[in-house]
Amino acid sequence: MPTRYNDRRPIAEENYLWAGEQLAAQFGPFTIKPMPIRSAWMHQGLRYEENNLRVLADVEATSENETFFARFKEVLKQRFDQLDIWIVSYEIHIT
Repeated sequence: MPTRYNDRRPIAEENYLWAGEQLAAQFGPFTIKPMPIRSAWMHQGLRYEENNLRVLADVEATSENETFFARFKEVLKQRFDQLDIWIVSYEIHIT
């Protein structure tokens, strides 16, 4: 999750609390890694450099969960006033 809006203002803490509540209500446990992750990206010729927080939620790979995250991404983009939000998934094998 971004730590600043695209205009460089700090993100209000209640947005992180809200996002955590949404994940907890849907999936139960989740983790926010407090160490910022530095990133840079380009959009329409402008370079954006920012710090992000990594949020982890271990969930099953179901169509319902994919739908949740697709909708959640759009809400996060609005709530955090972002051009995009990066959400990725990885398949995990436990032996």
